[in-house]
Amino acid sequence: KSTGIDPATGFPNGYGSGQQEVLMYSFLSAYSGKNPSKQSTKLFPAIPDMNWRVNYNGLSKIEALKEYTSNISLNHSYTSNYNIANYTTSVSFVDSSFNQPGTTIQPKYIIRSVSITERFSPLLGIDITFLNNITTSFSYNTGRTLSLALTNPQLTETRNKEYTIGLGYRTKELKLPFGRGRQRVLENDVNFRFDFSIRDDQTIVKKIDQSVNEPVNGSKVISIKPTIDYMFNEKLNLRIFYDRRVTKPATSNSYPTAITSGGFTIRYTIQ
Repeated sequence: KSTGIDPATGFPNGYGSGQQEVLMYSFLSAYSGKNPSKQSTKLFPAIPDMNWRVNYNGLSKIEALKEYTSNISLNHSYTSNYNIANYTTSVSFVDSSFNQPGTTIQPKYIIRSVSITERFSPLLGIDITFLNNITTSFSYNTGRTLSLALTNPQLTETRNKEYTIGLGYRTKELKLPFGRGRQRVLENDVNFRFDFSIRDDQTIVKKIDQSVNEPVNGSKVISIKPTIDYMFNEKLNLRIFYDRRVTKPATSNSYPTAITSGGFTIRYTIQ
């Protein structure tokens, strides 16, 4: 505790701009959107912040949509974590209720870093199944990780966002366009799937005593993944896949890359 304001620093007696409590609680107040005067000074909150997940399937009951779809699902979820990496008890800590100007209050616990992680996964997700066995999906995920180092005060901020679009089709007795003599027909279900995604990550290091906020890491990744699955029977499955991934870095520290893979896998289940 401290009473009075130190005229030399403008902070309460015993505190300064680079002190652990000042930085940590300012960080929590700024990035949690709370009024600084109402920010809790408890190091380990007894009640965590709320996380949630919402799923809604009511749209598929609308008469105008029932003629075309069998299911429409809306998804939304939010998770957050507050983490103290590690801490030690200070041998210099003295429980005092009053400090004179020019003195320094020693914290009870010496903390190396604190971090906040928030994710909307998804912020908005839509899955639609049509009556003709076509499925479509769309999701938008976003999140951020904020890490405040207290020994060498700096803030590392990583933000990411991802858009994913999916298209699928299930059919039975697929007629193959090749073959000699009679036309070949695949008797079991064939599943076609196509996924396209764009993910953007960026990491910025912010110095507490500087105004330079330049990205130090990050990339934009564009991915295309078509697949075909065919069940010969309940034990034997064939999967044909193709994966194209293009990475464009956000800084000049690395080069753009493109990775392509494809092939097939055969899985046999032994019971």
